[in-house]
Amino acid sequence: MNLHIIVIAALVMLSAQPVQADFFTPSHACSRPHQSYPFDSEEEVQRYKDQVEEYRHCINDFIEEQQDAVRTHQNAVQEALEEWNDFLRLEQSWSSPGPKKMPKTGRFGFAP
Repeated sequence: MNLHIIVIAALVMLSAQPVQADFFTPSHACSRPHQSYPFDSEEEVQRYKDQVEEYRHCINDFIEEQQDAVRTHQNAVQEALEEWNDFLRLEQSWSSPGPKKMPKTGRFGFAP
């Protein structure tokens, strides 16, 4: 039960760090095509269709960039939670009764 409370508290603390947050909401720089009805020629129709395709491509690129950013942030949150949980497991092992042993350390001095 205490572990759940600690994890929830850690999540709240991690989500309350405005210093590392984005200070603005990104927006796309895509230009919406302007239609002028009626079209006077097939060339105008084709030009409009090309502009619509460019607009769609631009919007899709923006969406993909934002989804990549979301994945990056989710991975950072997951790594922080794993680090916190590893710390808790280590602390619990030290607070359990019985003889204490120093944990084996890996290449960088951290427990594997």
